[in-house]
Amino acid sequence: MTAPQRRHRLESGSRRAPRPLVSSRGFVIALLLLGAGVVAGLLLFGGRPAGNTIATGRSTAPAVGEAPTSSAAATADAPGAATAVATSAGVTSTTPSPKVGLVVAWQPSHQDDTGTNWHEYKVCGDIVDRAMRKLPQFKSVKAWDLSNGLTGSNNYLPRPKNTVAFDAELAIANRAHADVFVAVHNDGGAPSGILGEYLPGDARGAAFCRAMVAALCAKTGLPNRGERAVRLYSLEAVRNTAKYKVLMEIGDNVANRAFLMNSAKRDLAAAAMAGVIAREFGE
Repeated sequence: MTAPQRRHRLESGSRRAPRPLVSSRGFVIALLLLGAGVVAGLLLFGGRPAGNTIATGRSTAPAVGEAPTSSAAATADAPGAATAVATSAGVTSTTPSPKVGLVVAWQPSHQDDTGTNWHEYKVCGDIVDRAMRKLPQFKSVKAWDLSNGLTGSNNYLPRPKNTVAFDAELAIANRAHADVFVAVHNDGGAPSGILGEYLPGDARGAAFCRAMVAALCAKTGLPNRGERAVRLYSLEAVRNTAKYKVLMEIGDNVANRAFLMNSAKRDLAAAAMAGVIAREFGE
């Protein structure tokens, strides 16, 4: 075939159509690859929704830059919020972020054997909880052991009882480096009123005790039974490192039962003690 004939054949309409650059199968594959690339790009550059919820109701981890929405984190820094920590030694409750460096240790009674149908540990624990809430400017520590028996005696008549529980409570107070230590009890079979106790020879304890008794009587209207120096296991310096230490007998479980069973009256007792601490040790 001559060259002109070849040229004519290429130009004639009878020649075969040119083969397409990409087959139909290859075109489909290319589209699929393109779609996969777009999806991958969206996921890579943050196109997924944040905090998706799955069937369990649990949220996925937030994307980079998102703020956590944990309710625990939101409430942990609430001013004056109380936290409770269970330990092998007992239960300690604290108030975080105090404005003043003073530490107050509260030792409510752990006794449940001081009267018929009477739960002293519950009454005293409630008074202490209320007092702690009224002192957000200080760090308060609740030194309370309920794991070693709801019984005990602080005095030496003839000797203290259940010292294991007392030692556990004092360990909580000492670890917190308490400056002030207030033990809270109710009397049993005694006259109506408020009685304060401190260690013999402890001038600071005596002055603190007088102020507490006076405030409690003024606030609650209960009679003033005075203050007395007495050797008490929980207050002795050999095991209690606080500078100011007292034990308050708030009412009697017979003579003042109606008072002690009234939540508003217990709140008055708590307010009286908190008021003395705020006044005497505040800025």
